[in-house]
Amino acid sequence: MNPSLFLAIRGLRFRLRQASVTVIGVFVGVLALIVILSVSNGFEKSLVEQILETSGHIQVFSKTHQIDGWEAQMRSIAILPGVKAAAPAILAQGMIENEKEQTFSGANIKGIVPELEKQLNSIGSNVIQGSFKFFSQKEILLGAELARQLKVRLEDMVNLVSPDGTVYELRVVGIFRTGVAEFDFQTLFVPLELAQVAYGFKTGVSHLFVKTTDPLGARTLAEQIRQTTGLEAASWLDTNRVLLQAISLEKRVMFLVILLTLVVASFGIANVLTMMVFEKYREIGILRSLGSTRTQILSIFLIQGTIIGMAGTALGCAGGYFVGVLLRIYPIDLPGSVYVADKVPVLFKATDFAAVAFMALIISLIASLFPARKAVAIEPMEAIRYYA
Repeated sequence: MNPSLFLAIRGLRFRLRQASVTVIGVFVGVLALIVILSVSNGFEKSLVEQILETSGHIQVFSKTHQIDGWEAQMRSIAILPGVKAAAPAILAQGMIENEKEQTFSGANIKGIVPELEKQLNSIGSNVIQGSFKFFSQKEILLGAELARQLKVRLEDMVNLVSPDGTVYELRVVGIFRTGVAEFDFQTLFVPLELAQVAYGFKTGVSHLFVKTTDPLGARTLAEQIRQTTGLEAASWLDTNRVLLQAISLEKRVMFLVILLTLVVASFGIANVLTMMVFEKYREIGILRSLGSTRTQILSIFLIQGTIIGMAGTALGCAGGYFVGVLLRIYPIDLPGSVYVADKVPVLFKATDFAAVAFMALIISLIASLFPARKAVAIEPMEAIRYYA
């Protein structure tokens, strides 16, 4: 065994209790970081999935706010490589009223062709009552939270009020629940032809939504659509840029805050090793007088700090993984009206484990430098004479 490693382990054995407390400090910091990052990853994944499941990967629109000849434009988009599906839509806002219960609410209105919309997103499979189709132009599909607020049931009649004050009496033929509280609370679907009449689009539409084979490559495909059609096109990464940036920033801030726990634990490492330097002052002097180099003395204390850091890091990574697995097996319920998921989501990433382990070991090594330098500075004859 390497002499420096042997002496490092031997020294830790004599201060096992203090070293154990320091290991626990590193363990807690690493565990907290792993759990926080894994939960943040889970929320980010849930949000992205819900964005992709409730809308297209690319929105195509016109500077004039109306796309005329949308059928031809949609056909030219559909033949582009990477396009999986496309569907027309009219996006608008209006008021929905349940005259019988005297309830009303503002809503985001989307005029659609259900057969095409089904190919675009998963809303059709999230219908909990009725069906995702229209049998006439006077029918409507509501989000579950919106239906609950309006006290509306399947087959009830509701009034849709357009911006010019025209009232359209519609029959509820379906109620859907996507799990995205905001979407379910604010969104309703009507036949495309009804939206064209109600919002003055004649035969045009406001948007074409496109689903791609590769959501992460949506920006490149959006540029191809702009060149092909002459229309404006924005990927889901662009339309949700602020939200995605906020999530990324929040994750970094939480990482830095929890990282402070490791910094605090590093003071424990420095304290334990400093006490060892004072306790072994004479022994260090003897080692120096017997020919041990400054580098060898330095390595003893750096090895001790590394051992403490490695032990705490290994236990913390294992503990963080264990807590994450427990959260998957026994999930904690969340209010769906507040969060993007109804249970605490967990997503492990190997890069997170590697980054946390690297940071923990670096901090442990840095914490070892101060006592190690004090040990190196000891003069052999002075140490032997002082403690003789």
